[in-house]
Amino acid sequence: MSNSNHPEIQYKVFSDDEWLKLMDAHIVDPVIDIQWPVLSFWKCSVCGRLHFFYGNLDNRVAVFKAEAGGI
Repeated sequence: MSNSNHPEIQYKVFSDDEWLKLMDAHIVDPVIDIQWPVLSFWKCSVCGRLHFFYGNLDNRVAVFKAEAGGI
């Protein structure tokens, strides 16, 4: 999925455990020290569907369709 007109379609989602580990870590350089979460999702800017990926973008685990009224 790609959308060059609206580049903000990919989001990283931290689990509670991942977030707590991140908050407890002594981060000196965020670029190097932050370990990104394993779950991410893309939101289609046309239909509003959310595509969830685990690990990498080749491993889609779920697709959620927006109900009436949209997101």
